[in-house]
Amino acid sequence: MSNQVQFTDVGALLKGVNTFMTSAVVIAGSAGDNTTDVGAGVDRVDAEGQLAMSAAFLFPTKSVLAATKTLTLGAIIDHSDALASGYTTLLDRTTTIVRHSTAVIAGSTGSTGATTNLAATQLNVDLKGAKRYIRSRAKLNLSNTTADTFQLTQVCVLGGYQQNPNA
Repeated sequence: MSNQVQFTDVGALLKGVNTFMTSAVVIAGSAGDNTTDVGAGVDRVDAEGQLAMSAAFLFPTKSVLAATKTLTLGAIIDHSDALASGYTTLLDRTTTIVRHSTAVIAGSTGSTGATTNLAATQLNVDLKGAKRYIRSRAKLNLSNTTADTFQLTQVCVLGGYQQNPNA
């Protein structure tokens, strides 16, 4: 087994980009609830000119939900030949990729009152047929009409480059 490569620095194989973050808490039924938030475009080409062949889009959320109420997340991944324009849909997951409720995530709603919930949903994307630039669009919807809140961040982690570092 002396011919095995002992590469343990996974971080060297990845590139992370924070593409979107809500600046304020969104309240159920107000502006921002059930609205699509568009993340910044991300260049798949790294500093060495290598093209990322896969991505993990992370959607960390913080929500406060009343008993039996839910927060639903849907996402679309777009791609384009230009950073600033021309985006078209690469992957559509607008049909609920996560729903925070007691049926899915234990402890995410309370039986007698509101609870605070932290979650991070990951959407893995094969980029083999994608254009150079990618971005995410996320839509969060609170089932309550008042009081419940959420905050959202969108993060893109690129990997699967054509050549490993130090190879």
